[in-house]
Amino acid sequence: MRERNRATWRRHDKSLRRRRYWRRARAFLPLALTASIAGAGIAWLAVVNPWPVEVTVRHGLAFRNCDAARAAGLAPAKRGQPGYWNHLDADGDGISCEPWARW
Repeated sequence: MRERNRATWRRHDKSLRRRRYWRRARAFLPLALTASIAGAGIAWLAVVNPWPVEVTVRHGLAFRNCDAARAAGLAPAKRGQPGYWNHLDADGDGISCEPWARW
């Protein structure tokens, strides 16, 4: 009788360990996927991006609004240059964050 109980407990203990392992693995999976996607994005930027890393970072910082673009030193920017974002081009003439109003 005791032998059977020990064998049952070992089997139960093994399944508990297995469940704990998969619970931890499932908790780690979103983090691992996010890290791999971010790594792929950084690698893509390094290969495709025509600007140096410092300029790319400043371009990303200029996304929020014109004050951020001016603080990054990219303020009036023409289409295709770092610091140009469509939502910062108020009149649609291809220049973002203009210091003057176009009529």
